[in-house]
Order: sequence, then structure tokens, then C-alpha cells
Amino acid sequence: MAIAVKLYKTSDPTNKITKTLANEISLTGTLKDSVDILNPQILISTSTNLSKYNYMYIADLGRYYYVKFEIVKSGLWLLTGRCDVLYTYKTEILANKAVIERQENQYNMYLNDDIFKTYNKTNIVAKNFPHGFTRNGSYLMTVLG
Repeated sequence: MAIAVKLYKTSDPTNKITKTLANEISLTGTLKDSVDILNPQILISTSTNLSKYNYMYIADLGRYYYVKFEIVKSGLWLLTGRCDVLYTYKTEILANKAVIERQENQYNMYLNDDIFKTYNKTNIVAKNFPHGFTRNGSYLMTVLG
């Protein structure tokens, strides 16, 4: 079965959701054996050196993949993909709203966290009323904090 493949170069880390894809090249190949959507294998016949690419998109499968290459024989390449779940589902991931319990650089002091420790210290401040109190007045006192 013939299948269209787009190859790219990316230098972004694997744990980054939005990647920068460069040097796109479109090729047509043949799926090897049965189709594994998460790890497809595709045979491509081309004289182009594909080893400089490390990323691919297969529109028929609707997924992005990290790719490894093997040279089967002169001009015949075997591409083995490994699904990049973060980039494939980036729209859904970025649209997600959630309360994150733990993040490596930021803390939410309103959430109970057994690992991030805080101290509870009492801070008492005495303030004098600028004009004092009178005996026949009514007073309302509020406290913040």
C-alpha cells in the first residue's frame, strides 16, 4: 500500500510539545507488512540521503513520528517511526484546563503539598489609632490575613 510521508529536521527535545520543523521533504513509500500506528515501518526508494532527517508526518495515520533509518540496499530505505504523542495531540493538550498539583519551577501555596515545605509563623503587629477612641462612638474592626 502506497503512503505519503513528510520528513523534517527538528532539534527540539522530545518532551517539548510545540516543535520547530524545518527542511520539509515529501516522499511516497510502501508500508511494510501490517500497519502499527504507533511504530510504522515504511520502505522508500529514493536517491536522496534521508539520514539527515529525524522527524516525519504521515497524514493517512494522522500522527507525527520520530524516525530512524536503515539502508536496505542502495537507494532503498526502511523508515521506522515512533509516535510523538505530545506533538500529535498538542491542540488537545494545550486546550486542556487543569489544576496542577506539582510543577518543577512554580509552587501554588494554596494547594496542600507534602514535598514542598512551608513554615507557619505568627506575625503580630500593633497599630495605634491616630485619633484614639471616644466613649459614645460605635466601632467596627476587621482583620485581614
